[in-house]
Amino acid sequence: MNHRRLLAALRRELTHRTNLASLAAFAAIAAAAGLFALAEAGARVFTYPVFLVLPALTCPLAAARVTSDREQGMNRVEASSPLSPAEALAGRLAAFLILLSAAVLLALPALYALTEPVAEGAFAASLGLAAWALVVGIASLLVGVLVGHLHGGSSTGALSVGSAIVLAWLLVADQRHRLLGLADEGPQAFVTEIIVKADPIAWAFQTQHATALGPQGNHVTALASLLALVGFLLVTTAALVLGTRQGGHDRLLGLPWAASAWLGVGLAGLLLTLATVSLPAPLLEPGPRSDPGGELRLQLDAAARDRWDRSTPLEIELRITGPINRSLTLEELELASPHLALDHDLATPAEIRLDEPADPEAETGFAQVETTATGHPTRVASGVPIVATASFERETVHARTEADATDWATPAAGVLPATLLPVLLTACLFVFGPRRWNRW
Repeated sequence: MNHRRLLAALRRELTHRTNLASLAAFAAIAAAAGLFALAEAGARVFTYPVFLVLPALTCPLAAARVTSDREQGMNRVEASSPLSPAEALAGRLAAFLILLSAAVLLALPALYALTEPVAEGAFAASLGLAAWALVVGIASLLVGVLVGHLHGGSSTGALSVGSAIVLAWLLVADQRHRLLGLADEGPQAFVTEIIVKADPIAWAFQTQHATALGPQGNHVTALASLLALVGFLLVTTAALVLGTRQGGHDRLLGLPWAASAWLGVGLAGLLLTLATVSLPAPLLEPGPRSDPGGELRLQLDAAARDRWDRSTPLEIELRITGPINRSLTLEELELASPHLALDHDLATPAEIRLDEPADPEAETGFAQVETTATGHPTRVASGVPIVATASFERETVHARTEADATDWATPAAGVLPATLLPVLLTACLFVFGPRRWNRW
């Protein structure tokens, strides 16, 4: 490849009004999602559409872009220019990748404004969403390029086909557990599993934490698996597109033998990867609700006094049951959470007497201990698990609860500029960019 011709193809795609309009539309939709997340006080309302769904729209956009070039006669122009088919394809893919990366980067300030001001470290915990957005977008881009080259109709038709593919991906991703559960064992289950695995949005949804914002801890392996699928999809796309460019624009038969061989490698690799890799299992929060055995039992309740922010006061209530009329010394109390740094104000050691019968017909005593704690969130979540460990003279007991954390105090002062400034920037690029840079 000649780098000057490659840069020329890249420049043409980057300054095309359709591509710049798509970037501006992405920023506008992300801004609307950010404002809605601010109104609803839920960052997940922003992250799921922007980082896991919008990147998939590169599929219909790429399909329409490729087909519109054919309608405008650009294929004949490229055939008569020194630009080779490989350089044209590489320039197009690189330009789409740059635009996708720019769209993800434009969404990061809003993600920061929705997470870091209310939970120190929450932005870093959710930053893996950017990697998923890029991988989902690349996979969708390659499918869109394939659709555009294989579709023989208009750009509107290619746009419709690409949109239908994304809609199917969304439905499969949302109903993946039901689809896998309804499939009978044997060939039906195998085919259903392959359909789910062939959906990049399903992979992205499966790796998200159930209650907290951002990916779960084991998402890196899943990301590598999806990258393997993207690699074989890239081989398939390049072989099919370059083969048809050399063997004829409107027919798939008569591919050069090298393109046919690479096409077989790509398809075989896709099928093998889909058959062997597995979707990641969701991680469960560890810790029992109370100890199953021993003389002492501990129950825990925790509730926030107000909206959740960087320093959240919590009301902690411990209920201890054991032999009646027994005096205990609470030597130490530890509170732990995967999403909070906790400090409580209960002075230990503390004397506790089990003299209130928990059950009139049983010889058990009951004591209730109340204290306050300060929680410093490290991740934005809808439910915060808290584990209490109480150490007595001869026994240590544990209890677990989950505090409701749906109401977060997100500051509007940071969200508004972080969502609106990218819209202004991309609008200026759309209006003035082609006039300034696209001069041939």
